[in-house]
Amino acid sequence: MITRRQYVAIVLIFLVVFLLFQGLQLGKMYFSNANVNKHVRENDMTSSDSKEIADPPIIGIVSQENSSIEVKVEDETKPYVLFVGRKNTEIYNTVTEWAYYADVQLYHSRFMPSETISPLPQYIILDKAAVVGESMKILRFLRLGTNIIFAEIPDVTYIESHNIIRMILGIYKIRAKTQELHGIRLFKGFFIGGDRIFDIEDPVEPDDKRQDLTLNIPWYRVRPGTETYMQGILNDEDMASALKNKLKNEDMPAIIWRHHYQNGEVFAVNGEYMKNRQIGIGILAAFMHQANDYSIYPVVNARVFSLGNYPILTDENNDLMLEKYGDTLTNTEKDVVLPMLTSLSTNSGILTTCFMSPRYNYNERLKPQNGELTYYLDMLFEMDGELGLSGMREGNRTLAGKLKDAEDYYTADNQIYNIASAYLSADELSDFSEQYKKSESWKDIKTVVSSGYTDKEHIIGYLDADITYQQSNMDPDYHTFTDDLELIGVYTLLGYNNATYDMTRTFYPEEKRDEWQNTSIRLFSNIVSYNSPYKAFDSVTSGKCDFRIRNYLSLSYSQKRADDTIYVSAEGFDDHAYFLLRLHNEEIDSVDGGTFKKIETDAYLIDITENSVQIHLKNSLDSLIKIGGNR
Repeated sequence: MITRRQYVAIVLIFLVVFLLFQGLQLGKMYFSNANVNKHVRENDMTSSDSKEIADPPIIGIVSQENSSIEVKVEDETKPYVLFVGRKNTEIYNTVTEWAYYADVQLYHSRFMPSETISPLPQYIILDKAAVVGESMKILRFLRLGTNIIFAEIPDVTYIESHNIIRMILGIYKIRAKTQELHGIRLFKGFFIGGDRIFDIEDPVEPDDKRQDLTLNIPWYRVRPGTETYMQGILNDEDMASALKNKLKNEDMPAIIWRHHYQNGEVFAVNGEYMKNRQIGIGILAAFMHQANDYSIYPVVNARVFSLGNYPILTDENNDLMLEKYGDTLTNTEKDVVLPMLTSLSTNSGILTTCFMSPRYNYNERLKPQNGELTYYLDMLFEMDGELGLSGMREGNRTLAGKLKDAEDYYTADNQIYNIASAYLSADELSDFSEQYKKSESWKDIKTVVSSGYTDKEHIIGYLDADITYQQSNMDPDYHTFTDDLELIGVYTLLGYNNATYDMTRTFYPEEKRDEWQNTSIRLFSNIVSYNSPYKAFDSVTSGKCDFRIRNYLSLSYSQKRADDTIYVSAEGFDDHAYFLLRLHNEEIDSVDGGTFKKIETDAYLIDITENSVQIHLKNSLDSLIKIGGNR
């Protein structure tokens, strides 16, 4: 039997334990600062000094007619590039997009100059219409040492009938005017991210749509010594015939290659890959690297994963939600979706930006539930994630009305979390830059994630003088072979990826594949697997990415090499700036003024913290001996 003294002691023990537990919880809440956005800094939020928007990439016009004009090169330390072709075409858009980021001096000419330009361009980029009838002019520039890039080689009938163009391109033989491929092989060392095989042996699903690349191309057999970067894969029957004719691997259909001719390098693209801006900018960055002993250029260094319209704080579409998930929308978000996000963060180190929407469907007369956001802010703090605002909506509510409704909810819920990011459809970008300024609650918004890639804006840039935007360039639910090439291209030039999934697909599913138990498997598998080669780049939230975009766009730099040291001088960045260094059979020994991480063989991410940086390479001869051969 418990005595009175023992009973009092037990009560005191329980009271002490209870108070300790409560104290720990209160302390955790006090010290966690879950209501503060830790992915942005205070001076980022309050500063109104925006970085200067980059100048238009076209510096001047070399020639509108068939006559030569002397060009004034403004900066001899930057590559001088001439694009020859039509304006406002897909190729033109790709070239200007690349020039916007690549820190080159880009000039444009409608026609191939009839005489030598002074000074001589280091590179001439040609669309296929500019090639026709201009073989002798192209040959003249090659003899003078200019590198020529055929953004899209002319049609096979033209190639067949023009010997000089075949010689320039390094085409030894046309084996077939049209060849049906089984797949495509991308060799390592061209893009960042290693090699790829784009074919499907055993589709997981009967209607597997991953293979969306053009598989019908002319079969060009290139000359010995030509370096092929992308090549066609034959089907079993055609491969058997090729082997019977004693053809080797290097004789397979060439898609992207380099050929040294006269005193210049010739780069060729057999197909329309350069018409896709995301693929094309990576191809041009890779060409520039292949033409030089090394290349070093700034990158954003950001992998962003975003969920649009999550959480929705209203119990919408409940009849279907109860049918599909057995619970209300808000409970499904907490009990079904959130544990998987927590697992992704814990197991893969991938940070998540969640763009909340108090209401999404304005066709239903429902009100958001008060007090819900505190729960998500605590969970996002634990996951090291970030909360943003979604402007997406269903129904006839305007963007201004949606922002006002969200503000009313936010202030009534007594939230003080400084939301720095918004999620919008591409056609609402222009409206948002004015509407958000009318709201006190959204004054801290400094960046917008656009829900779809468009040709109207750059991949990253400024929406206006104060707000940056980040185009979502990956849909992690659908990932075709073209999507993968786009991912590789953007990583190669920018070191950037923004994968965004809109959760309204889950909460308003149109087919069984849209249900979360099916979608989540694809979503997380794609996010992890397709980004795996790029783990050296930082996983960041959209707010953190905003700061890196501003740093990237405001950065000015110069670089040179002497012996085994690369010198970089950089200005206009705050704390850190990131560079991609690509080498040929060399390795980094040390970095003064920064640090480095290896991305893959011959590729490094350089994190600089000082204005003057020295990158010391291991003795070139030692590296060649270690690798066991020349490039």
